[in-house]
Amino acid sequence: MRVKVGNTWYEAEPGQPLAIELTEADKANIADMLPGCTRYAVMHDRDATDHTPQQKMDWLAD
Repeated sequence: MRVKVGNTWYEAEPGQPLAIELTEADKANIADMLPGCTRYAVMHDRDATDHTPQQKMDWLAD
């Protein structure tokens, strides 16, 4: 499992565990994902960077 925060990916390694706290909505969204989907992100419509929806999708794909 990896986690992307900003533009940096973090991966669990020996001596460096990784935890993610999911809300009930997160769990429901993940449960509804198609089998081939491997990434889930939470982004606000109006975040501090004012990225367009396409820029947000590009960030997720990178």
